[in-house]
Amino acid sequence: SARDGSALIVALTRAPVRDGDAPLGLLSVADLAWNDRIGAVLRQAFGLSEAECDIARALMAGASARDIADARKSSIETVRTQMKAVLRKTEAHSQGELIRMTAALAQFDMGGEGRIMARGRRASALFDILPRGPRKLVYTRIGAPQGRPVLFVHGMLDGYAAPLFNREALVARNISLIVPARPGFGGSDHDGEAEGAPDRFAADAEALLDHLGIARCPVLGHLSGALYAYAAAARMGARIPHILNVSGTVPVTSGAQISALAPRQRIVAYTTKYAPRFSRLILRAAVALIDSGGHHAFMKALYESAVADWPVAQRGDVLPHLSDGYDFMVAQGYKAFEIDARLLMQDWSRYVAPVTQPVTLLHGPHDPAVPVWSVRDFAGRYPNIALHEVEDAGQLIFFARPELVLDRLEAALQAS
Repeated sequence: SARDGSALIVALTRAPVRDGDAPLGLLSVADLAWNDRIGAVLRQAFGLSEAECDIARALMAGASARDIADARKSSIETVRTQMKAVLRKTEAHSQGELIRMTAALAQFDMGGEGRIMARGRRASALFDILPRGPRKLVYTRIGAPQGRPVLFVHGMLDGYAAPLFNREALVARNISLIVPARPGFGGSDHDGEAEGAPDRFAADAEALLDHLGIARCPVLGHLSGALYAYAAAARMGARIPHILNVSGTVPVTSGAQISALAPRQRIVAYTTKYAPRFSRLILRAAVALIDSGGHHAFMKALYESAVADWPVAQRGDVLPHLSDGYDFMVAQGYKAFEIDARLLMQDWSRYVAPVTQPVTLLHGPHDPAVPVWSVRDFAGRYPNIALHEVEDAGQLIFFARPELVLDRLEAALQAS
């Protein structure tokens, strides 16, 4: 890089074009520049000492153990001992893996960050526990305590953020959201690998409704929670009379869906699908960033290029809820996020096919993670699915247009 001599990684891929148009290439550049914030993340999240951070920085710059020893005027044995300590603390299996993880951290724009979110800022909800064999399922109710029940299925980024943001409005409408933490998120125990995860959640949701004595209620899916909402509705049939998905994911049936994503989301999608080992490094880097208080940097990476979402995400009444959602996501590490990411890159239409209940989709034309044209194609394949495009909206519809979401939820309740 002409800026500071740091390394550059350049990738050239074929860009999606319309039939008959000339082929185009997409050039992506990753600038592997070290900065003080990366060092702070490594120290806070992994417990590295200053000396060990210097070792990591030197390795990222391409230095050998001998180079580092000469520069530090240390013995090569001392440097190798420190290198082993760095690998052990970061859980990297090799120097190459450590370099890739720090490189992933470098892709978060942390220049002039200055905004570090402290964890545990608010008492967000009171939790209950439903035993599920050897594991526990944590859940809460948000809104009117004895209100009309709705099963809420969170995504992999938001946790309880959207329900808590709308708590007063839910109370005013006499709606009670039943909000389980899906396995591996928040305080709910992991329940296995990606294969069969939606089916296992559907069984959890059914057991939770049984436990609460709820005979029938609609389901509200948010973001990646849409997949699990379909699975729950497929399992429970008429017990779930309506599905409302807000900014929900859809099955990936073509490479064009991935190519159309915003740059950050596209990187995660491609690595998840084609290079899962590297994907884990990116996810671990994201967890380390959030654990060290870098919520704003993480949010910036997600939404800065999203014209509709970035102004919403920065609002003073929204940002704390999003930050809490990130804490919820990483409470047990990256595993649950990885499971969702793997599932979302598949054609999971088998969970939609059995659903005969009415389905309402609310989606923004500027959603950076799920292109609206793919949602149109998806909805057009099913006679029971109705798509409502929210004008000028992106992914954060629940925060930008909460009354619209709750109006649609009200309609689902009245029709149930």
